[in-house]
Amino acid sequence: MTRHAEAAIIVIGTELLHEGRVDTNGPAIAAALAGEGFDPVIKITVGDDTEAISAAFRVAAGRAGLIVACGGLGPTFDDLTREAVAGAFSLGLKRSPEIRGAIMKMYGKRGLVAPESAFRMADLIEGAEALANRHGSAPGQMLHGPPTIALVPGVPVEMEAMLHEEILPRLRALGLARPPARRIFRITGLFESQAEQRVRPALERHPGIQPTILAAPGQVTLILRSHESGAAELASAADEVRALLGDAIFSEAEEGIETVVGRLLAAEGKSLATAESCTAGMLGAMITSVAGSSAWYRGGVICYADDLKGGLLGVPADVIGEKGAVSEETARAMAEGARVRLSSDFALSVTGVAGPGGGGPGKPVGLVWIALAGPDGTSACELRLGGARSVIRELSCRAALDLLRLRLGHAGGHAG
Repeated sequence: MTRHAEAAIIVIGTELLHEGRVDTNGPAIAAALAGEGFDPVIKITVGDDTEAISAAFRVAAGRAGLIVACGGLGPTFDDLTREAVAGAFSLGLKRSPEIRGAIMKMYGKRGLVAPESAFRMADLIEGAEALANRHGSAPGQMLHGPPTIALVPGVPVEMEAMLHEEILPRLRALGLARPPARRIFRITGLFESQAEQRVRPALERHPGIQPTILAAPGQVTLILRSHESGAAELASAADEVRALLGDAIFSEAEEGIETVVGRLLAAEGKSLATAESCTAGMLGAMITSVAGSSAWYRGGVICYADDLKGGLLGVPADVIGEKGAVSEETARAMAEGARVRLSSDFALSVTGVAGPGGGGPGKPVGLVWIALAGPDGTSACELRLGGARSVIRELSCRAALDLLRLRLGHAGGHAG
């Protein structure tokens, strides 16, 4: 990869170093740049200090042909990015009469007089062009390199709009952005290492393909990119990966398994209900996070207490008494009860020990039973999960949805 296609990201703000704030702008910028063919090779988080910011830009300029920085463009005393960048590259600052007038007009519409500090937002670095900010007051700036430097506000909605509406179109017009051909595979039922081991033979046969593998609870994402090797090799590698992973692939698009399941239910005109114990509504929340889910989701029953499993779902008391709340028999009865009482075509149930307490002999923390009831009968699956309580619950929900995906007879559930 050539240097001009390598990108550096600088995230500016002392609060990101000391206040427990999580940076969401950096990953969003990296994803957007990767989609345009840039390779993000370095990310720097720096506080509101002029010398530190200048040093960060000098380091980034020595590593990448494109620098995108967010934060520090407002009117307050800790907004230092303009001065720091100018100092780093021995450039001057010049106040833009047009931007100054726009600031005065903006304050005037609110019945206010613009303070002198607000006009700092009109200071442009020598050689920079202003970038419009439709969602805020601070304009961005772009300097054409090398290196090419783009400065955007730190407010996420302002950053996102400016990145996609101002910066990326300019990079394309300059011929710097070259979206790589790529294939994406969303995988379930395998750990990251298992997925990597399965596809390794295909990747070794196609050294021109750049793979990226990412793990999340209950899901692995494999991305294949082709910068130089061409579409034919990418298609060949994708075919081999598809054959090696089989039903473990639930989608070939950037979507969750809940979206895939919803689409499959809608396509068949079928409905779904849920019965949840240890997940306590998480499964229903995942399902209804998909727009239009009311077309296929009937509703759910949260039956944390054992007596509610009987009272709301009709689980026989002797089943719970003899087999326990966390058992195959209880999971099956919960799913069947939900299907009948909520009048759905399919019903999923989850019951388990999410921890960190509550486990016992024969029923340790992480033991979960899921069941699926449908027109062709009921099936159940035992899970032995590890991790924190939140992870066990999320893994249980994704496993339940995958059980339904496979039952619907659309192995792989691929989406183009």
